[in-house]
Amino acid sequence: MSETAQASDGMIALRKAHDVGLGKLQLLSDAVEATGWEDRPESANRLGEVFQFFEGELRLHFRQEEEALFPALEKVVGRQGVIMAMLAEHQSLWRAVDALYEKVDELKAADDRRKVARNIGLVAEHIVWLLRSHIDKENSMLFPLAERSLSARELDQISEQLSAIER
Repeated sequence: MSETAQASDGMIALRKAHDVGLGKLQLLSDAVEATGWEDRPESANRLGEVFQFFEGELRLHFRQEEEALFPALEKVVGRQGVIMAMLAEHQSLWRAVDALYEKVDELKAADDRRKVARNIGLVAEHIVWLLRSHIDKENSMLFPLAERSLSARELDQISEQLSAIER
């Protein structure tokens, strides 16, 4: 970090949200890893909790990044490169989440529940891999880039914007 820029409340909040996300990814893995998971009520409860995370905290987190952090950083480093890559990953993740919802809907009426459950497991595995990789890139590259490239004032403005963005 430069002398003028330091970890702001906003950057700390974004990192904490990543920690929560990693916990939810573990919950997703746990929900679909065992054979026969599709017939266990606790698996449905875990999936429900993960779906709530997707539609609540994750959607809010992505909005905060896309509406506050990315535009500020784009002014310094441009849109091409890291910003475009992160936006593309956001879109890719939502497509995978939509696929997961579709597969779970299929499971409700499926004759071959085990086959659909295996497919759900594959989609869930993809989501876990994609979001873990995305979080790692943001924590190790994007956030340090923001802290090095943006002034303390700009980081404070991002913090204020993050707080203003609500569900």
